[in-house]
Amino acid sequence: MVRRQTTLARALLLALAVHTGCASSGKMAPRYEHDAQAIALLGQQAEERCAARGFPAGKPIIPFATNGCTGWSDKVIHKCCIVHDMEYWCGGSREDRKQADNRLRECAEAAYGEESGPFLGWMIEAGVTAGGSPDLKTSWRWGFGHEYGENDYTEDK
Repeated sequence: MVRRQTTLARALLLALAVHTGCASSGKMAPRYEHDAQAIALLGQQAEERCAARGFPAGKPIIPFATNGCTGWSDKVIHKCCIVHDMEYWCGGSREDRKQADNRLRECAEAAYGEESGPFLGWMIEAGVTAGGSPDLKTSWRWGFGHEYGENDYTEDK
């Protein structure tokens, strides 16, 4: 029993650590930090993606930010993480979040290939699912384009 609890605790810590690898910290990725044009373009793309979904949680009021994949050792899934950050910035329903996390996993699986993709995709999805709750007062929570407390799942409002 103790061994099972230890294994579960380690898995949860690993999932949270992985989550920080694909979540916005509220800061821009170094490759965008000093490029105002790139930052503006990413913000415009994030708003267009959110508008295409009908602004499910209302129009975000906090400017879009992404750090790519913080803590992730390579840039293989950098674009996957930026798109995922755009979806988290926008917010929406529980189902919207589940679909965003699934798309991130699928993107990671495709980027890493058949050998390691399924495992790494599962780890990344587990991390963002565990650590991206709108109930957490973090800069990477679901709906981080909205003020904390205003970004709950749309069906809970």
